[in-house]
Amino acid sequence: MNSSALERYLLGLDIGITSVGWAVLDLTRGKIADLGVRLFDRAEEPKTGASLAAPRREARSTRRRLRRKRQRMSDIRSLIVSHGILSQTDMDNLFNSPHPCTPWELRAEGLDRLLTCEEWSRVLIHMAKHRGFKSNRTVAESDIKKQRGRQGSVRNKRKQRTAQGRQQWRRLQDSRGTHPKRP
Repeated sequence: MNSSALERYLLGLDIGITSVGWAVLDLTRGKIADLGVRLFDRAEEPKTGASLAAPRREARSTRRRLRRKRQRMSDIRSLIVSHGILSQTDMDNLFNSPHPCTPWELRAEGLDRLLTCEEWSRVLIHMAKHRGFKSNRTVAESDIKKQRGRQGSVRNKRKQRTAQGRQQWRRLQDSRGTHPKRP
């Protein structure tokens, strides 16, 4: 069939969950040449009604989540090395030796004192590994009202922690000579 014969027709598809509808239009005559519907069974377990694609979707979601976490950890490690916070050998040996404080304790201590480069790297890696998660599930209206009451105090604490974190970062940069001094 040559290309001029194909240009005379237009195919329209309507793809649904349990059917595919189609129509072929003859453009030269301006009429419907043919049409039809193909019905098929729904892709679900007959007894439970669960989707047949659910196990594949969950496995794909897990693979993507793990791949993104692995990439994030690789990125943060290379960022620490590229900015000269730690050398590559120090980065490779960072978690070989036990540290007396947990990352949570280091994060709390970092608000009051200047962390060493090794401790700072542990904190950054810990934050990248345990970043926040926002669920998309629905919440009851009463729970939302309770959360709104707490938000004011949480917001104030967050502002205070953010300011302390900035001060900690400036102190670290000033001690290493990489941050411009402020007048």
